[in-house]
Amino acid sequence: VHRIPPPRGSPDAPLSALVFDSVFDPYRGAVIYVRVFDGILRKGMRIKMVSTGKVFEVSELGVFHLKMVSAPSLEAGEVGYLVAGIKD
Repeated sequence: VHRIPPPRGSPDAPLSALVFDSVFDPYRGAVIYVRVFDGILRKGMRIKMVSTGKVFEVSELGVFHLKMVSAPSLEAGEVGYLVAGIKD
């Protein structure tokens, strides 16, 4: 591999992200693993789960290093996690 192209997607577009996994933490609820395709995901944003139609507020988000590291936002092309008090 000589060159990897940058991710496509615009930070100015409406948020579009893929949930690809989740784990349950008894104190925080579901920790959702996401890849952001378009837009910017920020702490405090209200997000809607398309499958259930429920709306949640993002209380924590970050990226993966050797451990989960808190971050102020996730932008188009980034992979990370979010916590939104999802218990169901």
